[in-house]
Amino acid sequence: MDIEKIYSEIRKTAVTEIEKIDGKKGWERNKWTPEPGTFYISVFRGNAIEKASIARISLEVKRVVEGPGETLNITRLDGLQVNLFPSNPLLPIALFNLERRQLTGGIRLGGYISIFQMKDCDEITKGIKKAFSSVVKSTGKSKDQVLKEYGDIWQDLDWQFKGEKGIGMKISGDDTNLDNMKNAVIYLLKSCLDCVAEKKDSSFSEENENLMFSFRFKLSEFILVKDPSTKICFEKGVRLETLSSMILPPVVRF
Repeated sequence: MDIEKIYSEIRKTAVTEIEKIDGKKGWERNKWTPEPGTFYISVFRGNAIEKASIARISLEVKRVVEGPGETLNITRLDGLQVNLFPSNPLLPIALFNLERRQLTGGIRLGGYISIFQMKDCDEITKGIKKAFSSVVKSTGKSKDQVLKEYGDIWQDLDWQFKGEKGIGMKISGDDTNLDNMKNAVIYLLKSCLDCVAEKKDSSFSEENENLMFSFRFKLSEFILVKDPSTKICFEKGVRLETLSSMILPPVVRF
C-alpha cells in the first residue's frame, strides 16, 4: 500500500485548490512531537477560507486488553486530515480524515468524509451532492446504507444536517479499493473548494452567521468532550494547541 503517494496526491490537491481561491501567503507550518508520535500541521488563514488545515499524524497507541492472559494491544496510526472552515456562513464546513491502521490482522485504510451544510440549499450544495452521489455509486452501496454507516460517527453531535441530512461517508478498505478511496476523497475535496470559490461572495444574514457559530460551538464541544480520539491524544501528551491548530474551528462564540 503506497500510502505516501496517496497522502501526497490529496495534500497537493488541497494546497493547489486553496491557493487558487486565496493565494499562497496564508500558510503557517508547525511540528509537534508528543511521545510517542509526530504531528506536522500546515494551517491556512485567508479571506474566503477563514481556516484550512492539513495535518500529517503518526501516533502509537497502546491498550491493555484485560482478562485471562492479559495482553498489550499496540495500534500504529499514520493519518492525514484536511479540514476546511469557509468565512461565508452559508458554505459547508468539511472534515476529511484518513488513517493507515497497522493492526494485528494487517494494514487497512479507514476514516471519514464529513461535509456539514450550514444551510440545506441546492443552490449552494448542488455540486457537492452530485459528487457525493457519484462517489456512493462507485461503492456499489445505496445512499441510505452509506449514510446509515456514516451516521454513527457523529451520533453525539447535536446538528440537524448530520447523518441522514448530511453529506458524508465512512472510508474503509485495503489494497483492493485504494484508488477508489483516494479518488473519492479528492473528488469531494475539490467539490467543496469549488463551492467556496463559486459562492464565497454570496450575501448572508445575521441568522446565517449565528447558525454557523452554533455549529462551530457544537463541533468544538464534541471534539473536546465526547470524541474518544481526543481522550487518547491527551493521554499521550498531545497538547490542546496541537488539536486547536488541526481540527478546531478558527473562531467560536459561546
